[in-house]
Order: sequence, then C-alpha cells, then structure tokens
Amino acid sequence: MPAPRLLPRLRHLRRYSTAAPPPRRSRFTRLPARVQRLAAPLRAAPVSHITAFVVLHELTAVLPLCGLWWGLHQLGVAAAPAGEEGEGEGEAGVAATTWRGWVARGEARARSYLEKKGWLAGRAPQDAARLVLEVATAWAIVKALLPLRVAACLWLTPWFARRVVARVGLWLLRWRRR
Repeated sequence: MPAPRLLPRLRHLRRYSTAAPPPRRSRFTRLPARVQRLAAPLRAAPVSHITAFVVLHELTAVLPLCGLWWGLHQLGVAAAPAGEEGEGEGEAGVAATTWRGWVARGEARARSYLEKKGWLAGRAPQDAARLVLEVATAWAIVKALLPLRVAACLWLTPWFARRVVARVGLWLLRWRRR
C-alpha cells in the first residue's frame, strides 16, 4: 500500500511569492494608435520596407544630383568658389557659412571623384574648375533638400515595398529555382 500524502498537490498556486511581471509590450504597441496603423506594414514585412527606404533614399540623391548637375552645366550656373563670398551677419550669415561649407566639401569630393575617373584630364584648368563647381553646387543643393528627401522616402516606402521590392523578390526567387 502506498504511503499517504502529507500535503495535497497544489498546482494552482504559484511557486514564488512575487507577482508575475507584466507581459512585455512590443515597440509597435507603445506607439500612438494613429502611428500603429501606419507601422503595421513595417511590422509585417520589415526587410522589404527597409530595402525600399534605402533604395528610395539613394534614388532621391543620385537622380537629382545628376539632373541638377546637367541643368547647372547647361545654364552655366554654379556657386562661387569657397572664400569668394563676403561674410554675413546673423541668421543669413550662418546660412551662408553652412552653404559655403557644403559647397567646399562638395568641391573636394567632386574633384577627388572626377580626377579618379579621369574626367578632368585634358581639360583646360578653367573648364575643370567650372565642372567641379557645378558638381559641388548640385551636391550642396541635394544635401540641403535632405529633409524633403527623407519625408518623400518615408511616404513612398510602403508603396515601393509592395509594388517594386516584393515583385523583384518574387522574380529573384523564381529565377533562383530554375
């Protein structure tokens, strides 16, 4: 005969005396309800949305850069070389200083890139300097438009993820299975 139990089984009681921690909320549930509705597609397909944002961000940088450079080149318009403009005061001076800094950085990057590609070789020094300033001006304009570019990318990301990235992904899967 089995030994009698001294204590009944109490499965319904907790093993520890502390209360259970509340369930962990995800990052998306911490967002306001309006934003949760907008973030739902990102939660469902994060890789395609991040890919879409990165592709759109690069497209909104490269295409305007090329278009602005071509327009500036056709019109013969470019920013003055760094150090040729007068110093301003107040907010206008800060904006002018920021603009000159962007043009100077763009000038250094453009000169380095164009020399590396050999596109400045055989050009007259004035023509080479003009080409570098046109690219630098286009780069500074694209940099100044960064907030608008980011807003446009965020707005277009869900559509681009559904219509382009998802279809390209399916096409690549089919192609890979062949």
